[in-house]
Amino acid sequence: DGKAGPMTIGKIKVRSHSMDHLSRALGTRIDGILGFPTFASLLLTLDYPASEIRLREGRLPAVDDRTVFRDVGKLRPYLAVPVGEKTVAVLVDSGSAGGLTLRTSDAPAWKVPPRPTGASVRYSSVEIRRSGRLADDLPFGPLALPTPVVALTDGTRLAGVKLMHRFVWTFDQRERRIRMIPDHDGPILTDPVRGTGLAFRPTGAGLEIVRVFPDTPAQGANLREGDVVVAIDGTPVYERGCRSLHEEFGEDRSTLNVDRDGTSFDVELTASTLVP
Repeated sequence: DGKAGPMTIGKIKVRSHSMDHLSRALGTRIDGILGFPTFASLLLTLDYPASEIRLREGRLPAVDDRTVFRDVGKLRPYLAVPVGEKTVAVLVDSGSAGGLTLRTSDAPAWKVPPRPTGASVRYSSVEIRRSGRLADDLPFGPLALPTPVVALTDGTRLAGVKLMHRFVWTFDQRERRIRMIPDHDGPILTDPVRGTGLAFRPTGAGLEIVRVFPDTPAQGANLREGDVVVAIDGTPVYERGCRSLHEEFGEDRSTLNVDRDGTSFDVELTASTLVP
């Protein structure tokens, strides 16, 4: 048995996965993942403004569609989000570093059409990510997303940490309710997507370049698919401590140490705006 706050973790189903792929992608060691159903007996609060996780007994008040919303999922928390003329179920995913991800089939109207901007790392695979800016505003719980930047997928719609960090979230699995308390009033503005134009997948030696996107800083650099980035600004990529590659590159010029067929060389890259 194990303990997590007031909760005793006893006989639960365990699935065995290699965590190497995720550990390499995140730049820190991952030993395991406690799934959402583990906390079904308690109220789980993810307080992003305070950087806290809290567990307690109790129930959330009734759904009022102002701060308390219906959880439309089953084993994981889903929030209903109107997109155009329909309402879609979006997974609230604290394991995703992104913002809002919609399905390609949702076919929203675009202010800035989607283009390749990077890659999303799964347990054992990599999905090329395309992002664009919507032409219309979206409601998101108690707040609005004015013409948000969204990523596209053929899989699960997601609301990741870039949206979650604006709220204190409390999940009541027994009543299937989600409470969202914003850190302050006002719309959620989504930043432009910046990047270098590279997509990576984790390998034993580093981050292998799997795609160099056209019309990006990377296209004009001495980089090609199959090159392996082993360090960024002198820090090995597997020691960057859960910092995303977007955070690594930021606004400044970065130096990538690259291995190509056993030969090491440095490349300087500056991130540019891919989706304004």
